[in-house]
Order: sequence, then C-alpha cells, then structure tokens
Amino acid sequence: MDIDSKRYRDVIFFRDILLHDENVRNDYRDLKHLLAKKYPHNRKQYTTHKADFIETALSMAWAKTTS
Repeated sequence: MDIDSKRYRDVIFFRDILLHDENVRNDYRDLKHLLAKKYPHNRKQYTTHKADFIETALSMAWAKTTS
C-alpha cells in the first residue's frame, strides 16, 4: 500500500479512531463477532459488511476534524 494514498490515510485514521473512541471500538468489535458468526466461511461477505461501518466511522471522524 502506498503511504501517500487515500487508502493508507484511511487505514491509519480508522486505527486511531479505534484507539481513542471506546464506543466505536466496542461497536466494531460487536459487529465483527456478529459477522464472523453470520459468514464463518465467506471472508468476502464478512469484509463487505464491515465496509459500511468503517466508512461511516471515517466520515464522522473526518467531519469532526474539519469543523
């Protein structure tokens, strides 16, 4: 992954969100457990369903940093 890419910045920013926001961290943990049970043999579906949560968390956090 190129360190100058948007994807890299998003990955690092999401990591930081999880480190500093207990509510988001707990919600993400719960979602991952739910999806692991729902898609135990389908990594693609598991990953796809996490994407909405991640995008929402990133959008909300970016909005806070620019306001």
